[in-house]
Amino acid sequence: MRSDGGATQTFVQGGDLQGTPEAGDKFGGSLAVGDFNDDGFDDLAIGVSGEDVETLMSVVIAAGAVQILYGSVGGLTGVGNQYFHQGLMGGAQANAHFGSDLASGDLNGDDAFSDLVIGEPDRDITGISNAGQVTVMFGTSGGLLTTGAQIIDQSDIGMVNQASDFFGTSLAVADFNRTQACWAPKTCREDLAIGIMGEDVNGAIAAGAVVVLNGSDSGLSLTSPLIMNQGTIGMATSPEDSDYFGRTLASQWLTSSYLKAGAIWGSPDHLLIGAPGEDWNSTVDAGAVHLVFSGGATGLNTGADEQFLMVEAGMATAPMQANAKFGSAMTIADFNLDGTTDLAVSLPGQTVGDFSAAGAVQILFGAPVSIFSDGFEG
Repeated sequence: MRSDGGATQTFVQGGDLQGTPEAGDKFGGSLAVGDFNDDGFDDLAIGVSGEDVETLMSVVIAAGAVQILYGSVGGLTGVGNQYFHQGLMGGAQANAHFGSDLASGDLNGDDAFSDLVIGEPDRDITGISNAGQVTVMFGTSGGLLTTGAQIIDQSDIGMVNQASDFFGTSLAVADFNRTQACWAPKTCREDLAIGIMGEDVNGAIAAGAVVVLNGSDSGLSLTSPLIMNQGTIGMATSPEDSDYFGRTLASQWLTSSYLKAGAIWGSPDHLLIGAPGEDWNSTVDAGAVHLVFSGGATGLNTGADEQFLMVEAGMATAPMQANAKFGSAMTIADFNLDGTTDLAVSLPGQTVGDFSAAGAVQILFGAPVSIFSDGFEG
């Protein structure tokens, strides 16, 4: 169903859209944009992570679903929308929350169609609760297809599924090993970063990790994944209980290349990793954000000289506070159109005046590394 008011559009399930509004559906809990059918119009993927899914045998509670609305000269339309759930691919599962996070990009280098990545962090794998799973659906002239979809869990990439890992908590698509100039996101084969916020690391429970899979002509490559945690990326932090490293991820085609001085059109993208549960200088759950620069053709560089750690200490608008959870959400843009990338970071637990957990957002403006060693001006 669509309601127009001036230049606005509002969508809910029902009418032109498949599905029926129900309590706890969480329609719109996640969003991603891509041109899935290569018609020149951007399309919208909508996560419905609480959706109950009907199968031949029963109704599967909170299995989750994803709705696709296609762009047109009149804007998004519910006509011809697509509706996907795991019952169409690998079997719907109660409380798996398919569609909890979404990301889009060209992962198979076909230079035409955007592909869609769907997180299902609460899915049980071979009896292991909340191990998590990620599904990749590839774009075609007819839209997204379940045929040929990649369904990936940690066992597919040489890792071990463990209870409450929540593989697929967060997703980010970017070209971390780009070596050529790209005139649009889809003209370069992109890669996928996957957050595993519940991963135990060296005995630290839910310290968190991130894995990066490279794109290939046949989709994501499952060989030689890059696995990062706070014990392997060479920074001043180390894995601790409930850091939730990888709870949030951010990278953006082209603009993220300007996070580092000397980047040019066609430079590879860099990755921002949120650890909102990080304790910093004895401040509990202050939160932190790691910026991991790309090393070019070799992809993301985990050496200490190719990273920067951001915390809120010293920022006048957001002095460090316990439970502020800096890095709970992030987005990248050029807010002042100066050609350098800026970063917005949320602190949803920040106390403002007398109001606890009122929340705040910190903007870090990009600046040449020759002036600011971190590439940002706080």
